[in-house]
Amino acid sequence: MQRRAKGGGAMDGGENTAPGARPLLFVSYSRTDLARARPVIDLLEGAGFEVWWDGRLEGGENYLQTTEAALETAACVVVLWSATSVASHWVRDEAQRGRERGCLVPLTIDGTMAPLGFRQFQLLDISAWDGRTDSAEAARILVAVRARLGGDAGAPAAAAPPLPPPSPV
Repeated sequence: MQRRAKGGGAMDGGENTAPGARPLLFVSYSRTDLARARPVIDLLEGAGFEVWWDGRLEGGENYLQTTEAALETAACVVVLWSATSVASHWVRDEAQRGRERGCLVPLTIDGTMAPLGFRQFQLLDISAWDGRTDSAEAARILVAVRARLGGDAGAPAAAAPPLPPPSPV
């Protein structure tokens, strides 16, 4: 069964977040991509965001209710597209909710294009990212999330260094 990470918070970084609270991010991914998702989750947590993902579920917790509550209150929904996640109904549903709420940040972790219905959003390709928090890709992830949150997500948004153009396929 495929599962993915989630994060939750207010749509604008403050609507459902108590004053002084960190925006909650929902990270959606396919469970088979956990090794690629974990650096993204760690980066976001290290940047001061509260990140909700399926690894936060406790034993006996109602998965569906908890996931839905986190998704509905998320300030931002970060979706990690991959060859596996584009085939996941769970990931597509979570991405759709982020799209509907206007808080979607799509990333591709293996170069896979976002599925139909999500291609109108700029897709950040982090497939070459080595997980280093001081890299250009890490900076671009944080800039994208902060921009979706309105720029004031607990830390100043720094300009992201440009990435080299993608290599021709």
